[in-house]
Amino acid sequence: MQIYRLQGELDKATDSIKNMLLDEAYKTIFGSLELELVKLYDQQKMYPEAINRLESISQDYPRSKTSAEAYFILGNYSISQEWDLETALKYFGMVSKEFNKSLLVKPALLRVKEINSYNNLIEQYDLYTIKISEVDSTGAPLFTNKDLNDFATIIYGLAELESFHFSRTDSGLVYLNQLIQLTPNSPLFPKALYAKAIILEEKGDDVESIAIKNQIVKNFSQTDFALAITNADSSFLKGSSSSDLKLVQAETSWEKDPIIAMDNYREIVNSDTVSETSAKAAYFLAYQYDRYWVKPDSALKYYGWILKYHSSSDQAIPSSKRITFLNQVLSDTSASQ
Repeated sequence: MQIYRLQGELDKATDSIKNMLLDEAYKTIFGSLELELVKLYDQQKMYPEAINRLESISQDYPRSKTSAEAYFILGNYSISQEWDLETALKYFGMVSKEFNKSLLVKPALLRVKEINSYNNLIEQYDLYTIKISEVDSTGAPLFTNKDLNDFATIIYGLAELESFHFSRTDSGLVYLNQLIQLTPNSPLFPKALYAKAIILEEKGDDVESIAIKNQIVKNFSQTDFALAITNADSSFLKGSSSSDLKLVQAETSWEKDPIIAMDNYREIVNSDTVSETSAKAAYFLAYQYDRYWVKPDSALKYYGWILKYHSSSDQAIPSSKRITFLNQVLSDTSASQ
């Protein structure tokens, strides 16, 4: 069974466990085998099958370590698959009742605490959502600066739970965006920006993530969030230049739309003659015109640009060689005409 799993043959591993569950020789470990089967279902995203199996485990192995684990997993499924927090609370509450020495008792209690906190924050959020639109008899808003800061705390709490505890990053981003737009002067503003940057990075949106990190380093340089960013990547110490961001954007768009990507590379070269990034962009342009677009004049232009502005760069030597070669080819072509 383990060999099949290591080899990625999950169907065979599943069949192997099912056969073992039919053999009385394995009766003493039936509970463990059932849980292994659930994990295999989960790996294959067979969630209905996993949930059905867990429900039967909780009934077939009552008051045991096995049933406690089954209830814990059911609680997590109620969050991740169904977003049913009421049912999740019920399942997590069953863990200690089934087996109070289970290693999952404390994690289950933590889950209960998280859900209760979330429900409490939702109630406050709804109240503040109504209050923010209220005005007095003169039409002036009743919502004070303190109310706004309190509301920001509530919104961030929801965003954090959604994103980092319940793995619902899309919902978390909705709250973070609301906080960023609604309370730009809140002490939580840079924290919200940092959380958004981390989530976007995990989602693969490097362009926006880098832009937000630069914003934090530039505008909130004394915060722990700026320090965390620069400690993780020293290129942010002086703030990433616009050329860095444009290069990421160009690289990202290359496969989808080479024409737009080439425009992005040209924009870097036209606006920046100093950074290493501009040398990379110029060499990319020269290489594409040289090898793929077969436009030697354009290739020579960018190879020459590199020698003019970045004569000591890594790109200078190959650029010089290609200039010599292309000039020779053009010379031979002219002579033969």
